[in-house]
Amino acid sequence: MIWIRHLLLLFSFFISCYGHAQVLQNDTEITIRSNGEKKVERTIKIYIGNPKMANMTNVRIQHSVDHPVILDYAFVYNANGELVKKVSKKNLITKSVNSSSSFYQDDLETSFSLFWNAYPYTIKYKYKQKFNQYINIAYWDPALYYGVKTMKGSLTVHMPEDFGYQCEVTDSVKSTNEVVEGLRTLRWEVTDRLLPMPELFGVDPGAQQATVHLTPDQFIYGGEAGSHQSWGDFGDWITRLNHYPAPFDRREAHKVRSMIDSCSSARDKIRVLYHYLQQSTVYVNVSIKEGGLKSYPANYVVKNKYGDCKALTTYMKAMLAQVGIPSYYALVAAGAQQPEISTEFPSQQFNHVILCVPMQKDTLWLENTSTTSPFNYLGTFTQGRYSLLVDGQNSKLVKTPAIKGEDARNEVQETFSLDEQGEWQVAAEIILRGGAFETVNHYFKRGKVPQLETYVKKRLNLKIKKFARCEVADSPQDAHFMKVLCTAKVPMPITSIGESKYLRPPKLLLPAFEVPSKRDRPVLLNMPIEEQRTSVYQLPEGEELTAALPEDFIKESKYGHFHRKYHVTARQLVVESSLAIYRGKISLTDYPDFYAFIKSINKYQQSTYLNLL
Repeated sequence: MIWIRHLLLLFSFFISCYGHAQVLQNDTEITIRSNGEKKVERTIKIYIGNPKMANMTNVRIQHSVDHPVILDYAFVYNANGELVKKVSKKNLITKSVNSSSSFYQDDLETSFSLFWNAYPYTIKYKYKQKFNQYINIAYWDPALYYGVKTMKGSLTVHMPEDFGYQCEVTDSVKSTNEVVEGLRTLRWEVTDRLLPMPELFGVDPGAQQATVHLTPDQFIYGGEAGSHQSWGDFGDWITRLNHYPAPFDRREAHKVRSMIDSCSSARDKIRVLYHYLQQSTVYVNVSIKEGGLKSYPANYVVKNKYGDCKALTTYMKAMLAQVGIPSYYALVAAGAQQPEISTEFPSQQFNHVILCVPMQKDTLWLENTSTTSPFNYLGTFTQGRYSLLVDGQNSKLVKTPAIKGEDARNEVQETFSLDEQGEWQVAAEIILRGGAFETVNHYFKRGKVPQLETYVKKRLNLKIKKFARCEVADSPQDAHFMKVLCTAKVPMPITSIGESKYLRPPKLLLPAFEVPSKRDRPVLLNMPIEEQRTSVYQLPEGEELTAALPEDFIKESKYGHFHRKYHVTARQLVVESSLAIYRGKISLTDYPDFYAFIKSINKYQQSTYLNLL
């Protein structure tokens, strides 16, 4: 399920100066009628300072077929405040939102242009929508664009006094709550709000929690009544929404059972059926009607051989049920830099579905959209976070398994030597885990050899022009690591200065964190960073090596550690390096100390040479 929090006109373009554009007004007004119908009105006013901001005049509003956009007005004002352009309804263009991963989609986009060729100017537009079914009253943040300040923003909600609702506010916002003659009016106002630019290991600004999240206590969606009173209530609604009493016909049920006839354990049965799912289906994004929340039945996948995450998970769940193995639909907020969900606010905060299979001594987790993931492997996008285990009124939040240090550790064992032509070469064995494993596994199983080689070159960081060999070694089918073997010619690693010879060992590459003065948000490490590298320098037969070795180096911190060890034999110099940056959140208060830790490691690696005697 790819359910995306909608920020109107959120583009990922970068702005070097906030003065080039400003959102002068961003007002949302919502009215809940006595019959439950929801009406939404949005008013946007933007100052356009120069041609660099012209993209902001191309207004695009995404919506569904059932909730068309009704344009109230769209104006352009020149620098003197004079009206110079109007957009009429005949100028609107409404088309389907095409996606390379979608077969069918009922999402539409209504667009129009408010471009003007004399700067500066101001654009202002207002539109309306009506909703008969909804599970959110408002999911609101006043910021529209990365790096562009919203000068004034407001959310106003009118509802009957007795209309039940839940509210979560995640930031300091001026608010009022008034009741007049049976009508409740809630209002939130902000000024000078900025959506920060993306930062390294920062929470994705486009995925962060809304400033105001408002939900109805009770709702009807997809033909099923639901409630936000508890996670059990919300999960019970999901259960009923996706219940299909006869998942398979007789022929398919027999086929599923016959596939596991030779399996000796429940785990083997699950593995066989999971690999069958991977081999026989493909993932596509299917969005029809309640497609963002409601799954297609298992027979839909049997017939079409494709499905979105909901449908493929429903299909896998149905296959397991056919062989007597219970499993649970599990909603999760997927993404490398997703924030934690709000556990005290039962509501739709998820964008993906996986499958949980409890065993007697273990719990298996299945990612059903990937044709390359190993069995029982949750990758960087779903590991270590809360998931809603859907089981009727027994639905509850549980944590998915976290990738720990050893599961994220990447290792390089490399030997530098002279070949028969007297040129230096390196032979390396690289073991990749975590995100690096997922990247190379994807390249390898998709046959993307150039991308694989480019990735390995960047990881070795040895100025390799071309590999003589770069191949993936055989490994068990469901291994959670990948081994790459490679050889290549490299520049001479020894530098001569006068009569002295120096060698600088390969560096462990650290993330390029911003200097503290440039950092706006905390660091969020959803998984640890671990690197180990052993570099062996081998001299030809008959030659001996002597070197003035520096002392072993150890840098310890509450954020992690870095170790460097040296030792030498008659023909070998060995350098061992290891790095660990711990999983966790680093506040802006602690960030300067964390940055100093990273900087000290970089400085040591950059300045340390070995003197060869």
